Amino acid sequence: MACARPWSARELFTGLGLLVLLSGLAQSSGGFFPSAWSIATLALLAMAAAGAVVVRHVDAGRLDATMVAALGALAVWTLLSAAWSVAPAATVLEAQRALLYVVAVAVLLTAARTGSGPIVLTTVLAACTAVCLYALARGGPGPLAAPLGYANALGAIAAVGFVLAAGFAIERHAAATQAPRPYIAPCSLALVALLPLAAVLWLSGSRAALIAAIVGLAAAVALRHGRRVAVLALVVAAASLGVGAWAAAGSLRAREPIWSVATHAAAAHPVLGVGAGGFDRVWWRERPVRRGAREAHSLYLETLAELGPLGVALLLAALAVPLVAALRARRAPLVPAAAGAYVTFLVHAGADWDWEMPAVTLAGLACAVAMLVAGRPPGRARSVTASARRAISAGLLVLALATCAGYSGNAALDRTHEAIAAGSLAAAGASAREAARWAPWSAAPWLVVGEAALRRGDLAIARASFRRGLARDAGDWELWAALARASRGDARRVALRRAAALNPLGAFRD
Repeated sequence: MACARPWSARELFTGLGLLVLLSGLAQSSGGFFPSAWSIATLALLAMAAAGAVVVRHVDAGRLDATMVAALGALAVWTLLSAAWSVAPAATVLEAQRALLYVVAVAVLLTAARTGSGPIVLTTVLAACTAVCLYALARGGPGPLAAPLGYANALGAIAAVGFVLAAGFAIERHAAATQAPRPYIAPCSLALVALLPLAAVLWLSGSRAALIAAIVGLAAAVALRHGRRVAVLALVVAAASLGVGAWAAAGSLRAREPIWSVATHAAAAHPVLGVGAGGFDRVWWRERPVRRGAREAHSLYLETLAELGPLGVALLLAALAVPLVAALRARRAPLVPAAAGAYVTFLVHAGADWDWEMPAVTLAGLACAVAMLVAGRPPGRARSVTASARRAISAGLLVLALATCAGYSGNAALDRTHEAIAAGSLAAAGASAREAARWAPWSAAPWLVVGEAALRRGDLAIARASFRRGLARDAGDWELWAALARASRGDARRVALRRAAALNPLGAFRD
C-alpha cells in the first residue's frame, strides 16, 4: 500500500464517491431508516453501471471475491429466512440493508486498483473527522449524538477514525525517519484530526467505543511490530477489556436481559433461527423488563439468534477474510492502521447494533477493502470482456429495479408518518395505501390506515384495515391491540388476549 505515489482520476472518483456516501448516511441518522439505505444502494448501483461502461481492467483477487461471495450468500440467506421468520416484513427490510453492504464492498473492490488503499483510508478518516467536527459544533446537553442520533454509534465512528488517525500519524513518523521515502499529506494531516476524534470519543460517553479503540490500537501495534510486541499488545487489550467491563458494569447490566433473550432464542431455534429481523418480536414476547429493544446489541449474537449457525458462519467468514489479507500484507504501509480500525469496528459491533447503522458499518467495511487491496498479489489485473460487461449491466438493472421498488414502499410509509404528524389523516391513508401496493407483504401500512380511520371515528374501516394487516402478520401485537381498540364485546376480548400473549408485560385491559 504505497504512501507516496500520486492518485489517479479513478482513485479520486472512488474516494469522492465514498466520502459522499459516508457523509450522506451520517447526516441521515446514520442510515438507520430504510429510505436512506435504499438511496445509498441506488447511488452505488449507478456508480457500478458507470464503471461497467468505462472500466476495462479490474485487479480483484481471490480474497476479494471470497468476501463478496460470503456477504452475498449472507444476504440471500437473510432473504430466504422470510419463509420461516416470525416477522417476515422485517426480514425483507433486513435483506434490503444487507444488499447495501454487498453492493458497497463489491463496488469499492472493483473500483480500487492495487495500491490504492491509501485513498480509501484517507476518505474514511476524512468522513469520520467531518462527522465528529459536526457533532462538536452542534454540542448540546448530555452525551454527543448528532448527527447519527445515537451516542454509541457516534462513539464508534470516532473510535474508528481515531485509530486510523493514529495509524496515519505513526506512518508519518516512520516516513520522516527514512529520508529516501516521502509521505503523503494525509499522514501529516491525521495529527490534526486526532484532537476532534479523541474529544468526540470521550464526549459520546460510549465505554464500548473506548474499549474498542484500545483493542484496535493494540491490534495495529501487534501487526506492525511482530510477535514479541503482539504478546504485550494482547495483554494491554485484555486488561483494557477487564477494566472496561468493570467501568461499564451499568451498561452490561442493561444489556444482560437483552443478551439473555437472544441466547434463549438461539437455543430454541438452533438450526434456522427466528428469521432476520425477528429479535424485536421475540423480545416483546419474552422480555423480563418493561422496556423495548429492537436489536440484540450484538451483531454476532443477534445473527445466531435470527439466522442460525449457517448465518453466523457466513457472517464470520466474510468478516475474517480482510484479516487474512492484512496478515499477508502486514509490512505494507498503512495496513496496520487499516487493520486496527477494522478490529475496532468488529469489537464494537459485538456490543452494539452497528450493523443497523450503515454509516458505521460501511466505515468499517471500507477499512476492510483497503486491507484486501493491499493483500492482492501483483500482476493480477484482468480484462473485462464485452460479454461480461453486458452480464454485469443486466444484473445491476435487476438489482436497481428491486431497490427502486423497496424504496418506493419505504418512502410512501415515511410519508404516512409525516402526514400523521402534520394532522393530515387523509394524506396519511393515501400514502399508506401506496406503501401497501409496493410492499404487499407488509402489515405496517394497514396499521397506519387503521389508526387514521380510528382517529376519524370510523371503526368499521379501522377494523377492516387491522384485519388486513393481521392477515399478513398475525404475530404483530400492535395490530391486535389496535384491533381491540376498534372492537367491542367478544371480539375485543379475543384481540386483547392475543395481544397479551405476544406481549405479556403490555398494559392491556378489557
